[in-house]
Amino acid sequence: MSQDRFENGADSVVEAPEAGATVTEAAEQVGVGERSVYRWLARGRQRPESRYGRFAAAIHALRAARQLPPAQRWARLDERELVLVVSRVARAGNVQRRYASVGSSSRPKARPAAEQTRS
Repeated sequence: MSQDRFENGADSVVEAPEAGATVTEAAEQVGVGERSVYRWLARGRQRPESRYGRFAAAIHALRAARQLPPAQRWARLDERELVLVVSRVARAGNVQRRYASVGSSSRPKARPAAEQTRS
C-alpha cells in the first residue's frame, strides 16, 4: 500500500513546491500524510540510488533553488512578502510561536501568561 502511495504521490509532491508550496502544504494538496513524505525523504537520504533517493534529490534541489542569496536574506520584506509570511504562519497555527520565522532579532520577549494577567 505505501509503495502505491509513493508511486502516486511523489511526483505530485515534487510538483507542488515548484508552485511555491512547502513540503507540508504539498503533502496536504496531494492527500498524502506529512509523515509519509518525511519518511520518504529519510529513506532517500539513506539510499540515494533508490527511487526515494531521486525523490529526496528533487526536493533538495527545489529547496536550494528557493533559497535567497546571502545578501538578500536579511533585507526588509516588501508588503507582498510580509503578507505571505504572516498568512502562512497564521494558517499554520500559533503566530506567537512562529514569530521567529519572520527573523526579527529585536522583537520584545513574550511575558509568561501569569505576568500578563497581573498587568
